[in-house]
Amino acid sequence: MTIWNVSTSAELVSALAAAQPLDEIVLADGNYGDLNIGGRQYADYVTIRGGHAAVFTGAWNPPTTSAAFVRLDGFTLDGGLQLSGLSGAVTHHIEVLNLAIGPVVGNDVMQIMGGVHDVLIQGCKVRDSISTDPLAHPDLIQMFRDFDTDATPANITIRRNLFWDDPGTGVIGAQGVFVSDGSWTNGYSGIVIEENVISPVLINALTLQSGLAGCALRNNLITSGRIWIVNNQALGNAGTVVEGNVSPDLLDDGGGATVQNNYTGEVSGYLPNLVDGSTLDQYRPAPGSPIEPYLGWLIAILDGQPQVPPMDFLTIIAVRVVSGPVTAIIVGTPGQPDHDIEIAPNNPNYVGAAIVEYDAQDTEGFTSTATVTVNFTGTPPVLADDNVGAPKGTTVRPAVLVNDVA
Repeated sequence: MTIWNVSTSAELVSALAAAQPLDEIVLADGNYGDLNIGGRQYADYVTIRGGHAAVFTGAWNPPTTSAAFVRLDGFTLDGGLQLSGLSGAVTHHIEVLNLAIGPVVGNDVMQIMGGVHDVLIQGCKVRDSISTDPLAHPDLIQMFRDFDTDATPANITIRRNLFWDDPGTGVIGAQGVFVSDGSWTNGYSGIVIEENVISPVLINALTLQSGLAGCALRNNLITSGRIWIVNNQALGNAGTVVEGNVSPDLLDDGGGATVQNNYTGEVSGYLPNLVDGSTLDQYRPAPGSPIEPYLGWLIAILDGQPQVPPMDFLTIIAVRVVSGPVTAIIVGTPGQPDHDIEIAPNNPNYVGAAIVEYDAQDTEGFTSTATVTVNFTGTPPVLADDNVGAPKGTTVRPAVLVNDVA
């Protein structure tokens, strides 16, 4: 295995061309423009990995080109993600892990269309379609077939992601995960959507049409809208299981889906930490609430794993002491509450000011500088005068500290 360290778009393109199966391409923080994986067909996974401060304007493969065995891990896609297999092209074995995806202006945040199969989308934060068309119905993820060849996405797993649409942006909100317009003859197979938090603005939070084999919608938390099992092609949904979900509403058009052990009813009222919904920690259910038994998977994440970082977080990248006898270091994890500067005096008795300068970078790679001034204060002791008498020629210990205050 070779590790390719890159810091520019040109270096990334060269690394993708030279990479062999199981290689890793590690991104330095910065802006890389578009990520085009079209034509990258490896025999085993090649991983492109970076922190959230490594930013692309989007990732895609041109609709009529194929891609295979590409893993995307950890970075930011400001312009969304599109995986395509049209006009006979096939895109397969793609993993999308721990990415911050969106917002996208005027369209779906993610699209999976045509001959795409064996895809894993896990641990991502997918947010905010900012539509400028009041007649549009954008989605946080949309899947659909190739209308010319009838090729339909298959074996797609969408697990443990946060899907959130900001109600304050655009002229119309977004739907959640929308799996529609599958093959007219074969429908969908192997679509597994599980353990996600889905918080859309429009009513259709989680939609599946014609799940004919190996499809499951399970253990998802829907904060608004509904789960919709669509049967408008008369193909049925006999290969679909819908279970363990929490949703305000569930609409089953029929067609033989197995629908069992779901909670429907009030949801947001049982989420006491819910403010705007943009971070995963806001979705912890109230202890003893009727939705708590359904959300053990989410409670386990919140208790044992880092929270999903907010989309527009800052990373402290440098710190310098300007004045004062102090040491300053960067601590914590970017995007987490513990990310900060730690300033300590070199002399624990120092009283006075210290100035520290730091640089912070946003998820788009822009950097600014600011200072923090710390005033180390102390209260001087309060000493009282003493007056004692003693015989001539004696040695005296007058206990001068007895009436003093430290």
